[in-house]
Amino acid sequence: MNNRITGVVDFDWSAVIHPCDEFLSGLWDIGGGIHERNEKFQPMLLSGKFTSPPEGLSAEEMRKWEVAKAWDAAITQSGAIRPSDIIGVERIQALRDLEDLLCPFELSNEVMLKRISDEEKAKKKQEIEGKILKWLEVHGTIS
Repeated sequence: MNNRITGVVDFDWSAVIHPCDEFLSGLWDIGGGIHERNEKFQPMLLSGKFTSPPEGLSAEEMRKWEVAKAWDAAITQSGAIRPSDIIGVERIQALRDLEDLLCPFELSNEVMLKRISDEEKAKKKQEIEGKILKWLEVHGTIS
């Protein structure tokens, strides 16, 4: 434990957060963060193991994998803390996944809600409910 506090200061807000929060939720503009669009790479990002790319990657996904591998190597070389160095990072990500399931962007953002029909909203809600139950089963809270 290095007893450091991570603070994020933006032009319109600030926060004191866990050291991996900004990585897990931010850096979208440079292809970072962990989210659906890079879930193929999530195990590598969380473990720091970039030995070989997953099979079946498109050319664009292969480029992203190479960037992620280079990013991980650069962080290692600089001596900075990588997400894979943080004890419990998988559990932190699991809680972030639950947060996204409980308040999914497409069902909580006013603009997004206006873009889809009531039928699509109901279908998405049912899909999310199934994912919540699966999350609870995986994390041991449903027997």
